[in-house]
Amino acid sequence: MKIKKNFYPKHEIVNHEVGYVSPTGVNTNQIESAWKHIRRTFRTHIRVSKHNIHLYAKESTYKFNNIPSFETVILCLI
Repeated sequence: MKIKKNFYPKHEIVNHEVGYVSPTGVNTNQIESAWKHIRRTFRTHIRVSKHNIHLYAKESTYKFNNIPSFETVILCLI
C-alpha cells in the first residue's frame, strides 16, 4: 500500500484585517462550519470523555461528510 506524502491540502491564511476572503479566494467558512458540527455532536452526549474525544470527532466528521444537504432532502421530497 502506497502512502500519499501530500495528504493534506496546501495551507493558506486569511488576513481578516484586510478582508474575509484572500486574493486566491480562500475563506474560513468551511472550517467554521465543521467546528460548529463538532460542537453540536459534543452537546448531544450527556458526558464527553476525554479518553474518547477522537471518536466524537470522527462521528461528527462522518455526519458532516455523509449527511445530505437540506436542499438535497427537499428535492427528494418533491
